[in-house]
Amino acid sequence: MQVLRNLTLKQKLLILGLFIASILAYLLGKSSVSQRFASDPQEDIVKRAEERDLTRDSFNYDVSGVFIPVDSGDMKDATLERLKLQPHLPLTHLGFQTSVGKVTDIGVYVSDEDAESLVRLEIYGVDYLYEYTKGNINSFSDVQAFAESFAEAKRMIAETGVDPNKLYYVFGTKEYINEISQSWVEQLGLLE
Repeated sequence: MQVLRNLTLKQKLLILGLFIASILAYLLGKSSVSQRFASDPQEDIVKRAEERDLTRDSFNYDVSGVFIPVDSGDMKDATLERLKLQPHLPLTHLGFQTSVGKVTDIGVYVSDEDAESLVRLEIYGVDYLYEYTKGNINSFSDVQAFAESFAEAKRMIAETGVDPNKLYYVFGTKEYINEISQSWVEQLGLLE
């Protein structure tokens, strides 16, 4: 209980939101992981993906705002990786201490409203409105804090047995955060 007293209101709300999302995901899924995967989970994931004919052409949704890593493979690969990740979600790291003194909160989750290939990755505690366009972006602490937090999110994802480089990402719910995050990931080569 002492730990909760030391958290900021934003951190408490993030925890509450992730907790509610977990409960909703459980209630909407209703069946346990063991029921969904009759035998080997990997085989079942591949079978379900093949049944849906998951190819780039089989989706009719706007992918603007979705970050697709250059070497990620096709949408089927991204969907398979997301399906493997889903039983482990949400992933959170609250109070991640960066080397530049900024503390961030990291959340990785999925939304039922998104396409089956998308994963949401949100990093709080970074100033996305900071003017980073002049000079070397590596010299700004917010960019460095984002890069370190992104690396931590990749580590958390990889610990579940999922390749973070094969996922398709949406970075937050605000368009400007998504755009700036994508540009930082590309410019810094964070998914290479």
